[in-house]
Amino acid sequence: MQFIPLEPKAPTTDSTGKIKVTTSAPFRIVNLDKQPSGNILVTVYGQATSLGDKVELNPDDFDIPDALKVVGQTYLKTSPVGSNSVSTEDRRQWGIISVGDFILGELKADKLGHWAIKTDAGLRYIFKKHATVAIASVMEAQQGDELIPQSGLKLIMESEGFARIVQGSNSNPKPSDICEAYPDPLSGGEPFTIGYGNTKYPNGKKVNQGDSCTREQAEEFLLAHVEEECKAALEKIPTWEQMSSGQRAALYSFAFNLGARFYKATNFESITRVCDSPDRWHDHAWIEAQFVKYRNPGTSVEKGLRRRRIAEARLFCS
Repeated sequence: MQFIPLEPKAPTTDSTGKIKVTTSAPFRIVNLDKQPSGNILVTVYGQATSLGDKVELNPDDFDIPDALKVVGQTYLKTSPVGSNSVSTEDRRQWGIISVGDFILGELKADKLGHWAIKTDAGLRYIFKKHATVAIASVMEAQQGDELIPQSGLKLIMESEGFARIVQGSNSNPKPSDICEAYPDPLSGGEPFTIGYGNTKYPNGKKVNQGDSCTREQAEEFLLAHVEEECKAALEKIPTWEQMSSGQRAALYSFAFNLGARFYKATNFESITRVCDSPDRWHDHAWIEAQFVKYRNPGTSVEKGLRRRRIAEARLFCS
């Protein structure tokens, strides 16, 4: 287990005798557990062994930065865009971060599906899928910062699919974890799509024929698109604050598929009416009837879109 300090400080005791637990490179935190009492149980070793193997402290009585517990092998990135945005200096200083490690530092609001961590060298990013919050102060700051509902992301991924998967060789016929760009089913050409339905990358570059990516990269592309292209537009809907997580999730899926600026746009009168009719939000039959209007009737994609609209309506009414 490795402790990754981002803003090194030394453990001290103030004039009142209260322990001030901060961070320094040899001061390694093994575990951080919030107790029913509201205290945090800190298991320590290294230079802090004089504090005992386990110390339970009141959050008001000690100073400890925010913490992430790593649940998937990863690395710190200089940018939330692109899986390979790791500087040479960061690779030298931190290297690969392993499962079970703790990263301590001031956490900023999440961006493009990543945690942003303040360091002396500037912000560093870690894919949210790879880390969970171990100290809760960051969550307090995010109470007013709406996170994208996981049920919406799940529906988008299920509807779009991870495509087109590169098949294995004759000696290893299992599908790989890599997909390649494929043409639009209606045009037979552009726009080319990759991963979970992305037609452009987070940096704005369009997807081209012959491009490929890993499953993890595809998830990053998806999160970046939803964060940048959908979130702000959806939050402008007047009734957004009244909606449940399921209702928002359904609209995220709808927006990812048909564009986030649908509200009051031409040819989107029915879905706009859904947003403007909170008194009918539990009328499943009516909600489904409005959603399924957006299925490109008479085309080769109608069946799939109808299935997706029904799933969105079900989620909206859940």
